[in-house]
Amino acid sequence: MRKKRGICFLCLFAAMVLVAGCTVQQNGPVTGKGMTASTTAGMTSSDSGVGKDTVIIRIKDSSFDPPVITVPAGTAIVWTNEDTLAHRVTSTGKGTVRLDSSSLSPGQTYTRVFRETGRFDYADNQHSFMTGTIIVV
Repeated sequence: MRKKRGICFLCLFAAMVLVAGCTVQQNGPVTGKGMTASTTAGMTSSDSGVGKDTVIIRIKDSSFDPPVITVPAGTAIVWTNEDTLAHRVTSTGKGTVRLDSSSLSPGQTYTRVFRETGRFDYADNQHSFMTGTIIVV
């Protein structure tokens, strides 16, 4: 059953990536050096291409899952809100990369392609106890 759900989720994610590539750029999230951003579910896209690798971070039970990941440069990170509350992915570090998903309602996703190496800390500024880290190598 879990395997079928995982396959269904992967197909849904692929469809959302295609939709994100077809949206019109608006005054969306700010991107930092070496990154592109998009928010799906009818919001904005500032880059139609995603990296060759994709990692999903689930937002559920008021936490990021997994909270810390290490990925190669060029990886697309997709935050998926599977919680019943709205959440927001926001940078907490002082680097050149700025994350700001705006408020993600349940079911919405936020995607960033990390092209530059480094450590990128983030939190939900609506729920400050929710934190995460992405390490790009």
